[in-house]
Amino acid sequence: MVKDVCLDETDGFRFGHAGSTSGVTGCTVFLFPDGARGGVSVRGGSPGTKGTSLLKPTKSDYDVNAVVLTGGSGYGLGSVSGVMDYLEERGLGLDVGGVVVPIVPAAVIMDLGIGDPDVRPDKGMGFQAVENAGLPRDMGCVGVGLGATVGKLLGMERAMKGGFGYHVVMRDGLFVGGFTVVNSAGNIIDPEKNSFVAGAQVDGEPADDERLVDMVAKRRLLGGNTTNSVVVTNAGLSRRGLCRVSSVAHDGYARTIRPSHMLPDGDTIFSFSVGSEDVELDLVSILAARCIERSVVKAVDEASSIDGFISAGDL
Repeated sequence: MVKDVCLDETDGFRFGHAGSTSGVTGCTVFLFPDGARGGVSVRGGSPGTKGTSLLKPTKSDYDVNAVVLTGGSGYGLGSVSGVMDYLEERGLGLDVGGVVVPIVPAAVIMDLGIGDPDVRPDKGMGFQAVENAGLPRDMGCVGVGLGATVGKLLGMERAMKGGFGYHVVMRDGLFVGGFTVVNSAGNIIDPEKNSFVAGAQVDGEPADDERLVDMVAKRRLLGGNTTNSVVVTNAGLSRRGLCRVSSVAHDGYARTIRPSHMLPDGDTIFSFSVGSEDVELDLVSILAARCIERSVVKAVDEASSIDGFISAGDL
């Protein structure tokens, strides 16, 4: 039987947040103290990433030491340097002959349209985030979720607040967790209730799918979006298997973000194995999609209003 569980029932990883409330941006770092096998699937048309090529099935099978989700668009990749410094100080990374090189992939969201665009996650913020690593319960406007917004197809003036959320399930000793920063152009829908959660509104009413499609047809959309996720499981999967999990997990985006996977999006899902549970790959993939779906809804549900962008709670 599959059941929803709390973070305390997981093992093999930690994560931490850091950010600037005045700048309205931040980063979130996932730390794998014993290393983790990793895979990735990038579906959006405008990704901002680091190290994703290394996670393809054809590349060398190095363990990943940490992964970074950050705001600041490409500028936010500076936070990775702080994470690498933290890991190097502790001797965590690939030994290349007296020196360790931490393996730290990353993905960015575009959040320069909220808060102070001159404030971006940097080396110091990345170091602080990994120093803060534990099992934090907070969701919404934390870490990389600070600058996230949703429903931007009708312009930023009609957008609402996005955020960071997670959902974890367990079945017979197997756990799967999905952790997501929701910064989408599309609206957010709760598929369990088939109801609007947050996004573009017109005269106080949610913009329907037809109006959003019309907007896509009428103008070229600029990149100001991207939803990124991390899936963590104790299933003993290969890199090829983890890439498959990431690919299927994108179903969670398709169920909750309308529309998703457009050219201005960078939608990227990482998957990591921190255990050796012997289970079917399809089971892990199905549970991952479920966790991503619920993490998207929670990220937006738990967000609060910032910098003039109203939250789902305000509705």
